[in-house]
Amino acid sequence: MTPVRRQNAKRAYYLRRIGLEWKAIGKVVGQQRLTIYASVKTYAEQEGLPWPLPRWSKGRMCYELFEEGMTREEIIEETKLKVDYPSQVTQLAEKWAERNGKPWPLKH
Repeated sequence: MTPVRRQNAKRAYYLRRIGLEWKAIGKVVGQQRLTIYASVKTYAEQEGLPWPLPRWSKGRMCYELFEEGMTREEIIEETKLKVDYPSQVTQLAEKWAERNGKPWPLKH
């Protein structure tokens, strides 16, 4: 798998975990639905990640993407998350962290 395809597969893996449909994910990463599905499956198998994908909550997805270094605005754009204001992304991640004993705020 090329580095670009691997990065797209990783991105798609996270998007699928929050429930985006394969067609929508394909549009985000610029690949056909079946191509991205196969890439994500290969990525998951190579990384020892769960397959088929268990879905993550919105809070966990926000937390994981914050941990990757993304901003609130990037998370909203990347995931197409429906929020009334950007600080809700932070609230979702913070509440998920509290419920799951994870560190917050994250330090980069």
